[in-house]
Amino acid sequence: MDRRGGPRTSKEKRKQASIEAASRAADPTIQPPAGGPELGRAFFESETELVAGSSQPVLMRYVAGSRGIRKGGSVRVELPGRLAWTRPQLRGFESAGYVEVLSDNTDAVLQLSVESVTPGRQDRAAAFKVDPRVRVVRATLVDGALRKGESILFCFGPPRFGFCPGYTASIIATGPRGCVEQFVVTVATTPRARLRSLAKQPQLRLVGDAVSRVFVKVPSSLPLGAKARGAAVPVDAYANPSHRCTGTLTVGRGALAAAQRLRIERPFAVRKAFSVQAARAGIHRIELQADVEAARADNTLVLIRPKGTRAYGRAVCEVNADPAAHRLFWGDLHVHTGLSNDCKIRERLELSPRQIAEYARDVAGMDFVGFADHHQPVDAEKPVLAYLRMDEWAVQCEAARRLSRSGAFVVFPGIEYRGPERRGDTNLTFKDSDAPYPLYARESLQKIYRFCREQGADVLSTVHFHPNNGHRPAGARNARSSFEIWKNSVDHRHERLMEIYSGWGRYEHYGCYPWATAAGLLPDTSGLVRPQILHGARFGIYGSGDDHKGHAGLQGITGVWASKLTRDALFEALHARRTYAASHAKMLLRFKLGAHWMGEEVPASEVSGGPRVFSVTVAGTEDLRRVELLCNEQVIATVDPKGWKLETQLEDRRSLGRLWRNSDYDGSRFIAYRLRAVQMDWQYAWSSPIWIVPGD
Repeated sequence: MDRRGGPRTSKEKRKQASIEAASRAADPTIQPPAGGPELGRAFFESETELVAGSSQPVLMRYVAGSRGIRKGGSVRVELPGRLAWTRPQLRGFESAGYVEVLSDNTDAVLQLSVESVTPGRQDRAAAFKVDPRVRVVRATLVDGALRKGESILFCFGPPRFGFCPGYTASIIATGPRGCVEQFVVTVATTPRARLRSLAKQPQLRLVGDAVSRVFVKVPSSLPLGAKARGAAVPVDAYANPSHRCTGTLTVGRGALAAAQRLRIERPFAVRKAFSVQAARAGIHRIELQADVEAARADNTLVLIRPKGTRAYGRAVCEVNADPAAHRLFWGDLHVHTGLSNDCKIRERLELSPRQIAEYARDVAGMDFVGFADHHQPVDAEKPVLAYLRMDEWAVQCEAARRLSRSGAFVVFPGIEYRGPERRGDTNLTFKDSDAPYPLYARESLQKIYRFCREQGADVLSTVHFHPNNGHRPAGARNARSSFEIWKNSVDHRHERLMEIYSGWGRYEHYGCYPWATAAGLLPDTSGLVRPQILHGARFGIYGSGDDHKGHAGLQGITGVWASKLTRDALFEALHARRTYAASHAKMLLRFKLGAHWMGEEVPASEVSGGPRVFSVTVAGTEDLRRVELLCNEQVIATVDPKGWKLETQLEDRRSLGRLWRNSDYDGSRFIAYRLRAVQMDWQYAWSSPIWIVPGD
C-alpha cells in the first residue's frame, strides 16, 4: 500500500478491483467509477420531455469514444426506478416496453439482454430507496467492433413498428417543475474491462400534458358567514398536474364566490387559489371554466381545445346556519405508497408516503387519507406480498405525524392485511400517528386486534372483496363456503366498513365486478356488499382508490359526516359508520331516518307507529339521473330529480312484520335500508345502511 492507503502494486490493484466488482455485484446501486470522454457519450434523440402517463417511444443513442468497443464489450443502461416506468421486455413489439438496439456499423453484431438484479438491504427510513430491483438493458458486441464515432441506438418502443406501446412513467411528483429522471449508462470497452460510467448521463424530464379538466377544492361544508380559500388545479388526461399551460381560470359568480378571473402566467404555476364566502345558507355549486393555452418550447402559445370549448371543474358546498351541525369531509382510506411490495416490484413506484399524501391533498383535494401498505405473508407463487418492516412502519407514522394539521388535513397510518382467514383483504386504520407496529400478522386478525387492545391502540378495520382469495371457484369440491369463513372471523368491534367501489371496480353485487366473472366465482359469493347486507353484517359503506401508482384520492373516495376535521372527530365518525362512498365525483349525500344518521341501528319501537320517513339530500357535480331507496337490497322507490340537486322525503308504508330478516351472523333480526344515487355521467354514490332492529 502507498502512504494514502491505496493499492501500490499491480497485484494489489487487481485485488482491489475484484473487491469493488464483488461489491457492485452485491449491490448494483453502487455506481461504477466515472470515465472520461474516451468512453463516449449518450443522449436522447427523442424529446427530452416525456408526458407522464403517455406511452411513446424513447430513443437513446450511445456514441463510442476514442477507445471504441471491442468484441465482447458491452453498453449497459440502468433505467430509473422511481416513478412506475414500464418494464423493458424482449418478447414482442406489440406489448409495452419492447426494446431493440440498432447500430450504424453494419459489421457489428449486437446481443440484447434485459437483466433484473436485486440490490443489498438499505436503510429505507433514512434514504427511502425502496425499489427492490434495478432493471438493466445491456447490449453486448458478440462480433465486430465499434470504432470512435460509431453508435448504438436503444429503442424503447421502436417507432418503426408504427404505433407501439413505448415507455411510460405513470405518475409525476407534485413539485412545480416536474421530475427529472436519470438513466445511468456504463461501458465496458473489452470483455475483461470493468464497467465505467459516462461522465455525463442522459436525463428525461417528466411533465404534465395539456389541460383536460380542472380539480376544484372547496370545503364541502361551511358555517354561515365563514370565509375560506378554494384552489383550482388544472390536470391532464392522466390526472397529473398540467405543467405546460397558461391562460385564465374563471370562477363563476354565485352564492359561494364572486366572479373571479385567475390568470396563469407561468407555465409551471399548477395551482391557483381563490376566495370563498358562505353568504347564504343552502347547497350551492361552484364552477370553474378554464380557457387555457399550452406553452410550446419556443414560447409561442397555441389553443389546446377547439375554439369555443373549455375545460370545466365543479364542486358542491353546503352552507349551514347551525355551527354545531356535522360537516362533510372527503378522504381515501386505501392508499398504497412505495412501501407496498407490489408497488416496488410490479409498478416500480418509489414515491414516499409523504409524496403520496401530498398528491391527495394538493391535487385530488382530499381532507384525509389512510395508508394501507401491504403487511401480508410471503407467497411463493406471488412474491410481491411481504411484511411491512418496523423501519418502514416508522416512515409511515412519521409522515402521518408531520402532514396532519387539525382543521386542514389528517393522515392515518395503516396496513392492508391478508392472512390465513382467506376471506379477502382487510385494511387496518390506526387513529394515532404513534401507533405500535402491528404484530401477529403471521397468525390471525384476532391476535392483531387483541394486541392493539392490550397496547391501547385505537384501530378500525375496513374489508374488501378480492376475487382470488377466499371464494369458491365454480365446480370446486369439499370447499368451505365463503360465508362460513366470514362468519368465523368477523369482529364488528373493529370491522366497521366495507368497500363498495375502488379503482379496480364496483363490489356491490355479483355481475358488476368483471374480475368475479373472469375468475369463475360462484354467483352467491359472500365477499360483495349485497350478500353481506342480506347475511346481516353491520358494515358501513366506503369507497377507496386502492391505487398503486401514486394517484391517491381519484377513483373511489369516502364522504364522512364529522363534527370537525380532526383525528378524533374523523375516527369517531368512521367508527359510527356515518359514511358514504362515491366513485369519483364529490357528490353530497345525506340519508337520515328521523334524527338517526346513516350507519345507525334504530330501535323498532321508534318507527313502528306509522310509515318510515327518510330524509334524503343529494347534490351532484352534474345533473342527477336517479336516486333509489333500497330495503333489504330491493329497490322500493326511485326519484328522477331533473336537476343537480334533490331534497326530499321518501316513505316506506309497509308493515315491519313483513320485512324482518334473520342475521346469519348471530341470529338477530334486522331490516336494512340504504340509498344509491347516479349522475348523468354515471358517477355513483352509495350511503351506509340504516338498520332497524328489535327493541326500545
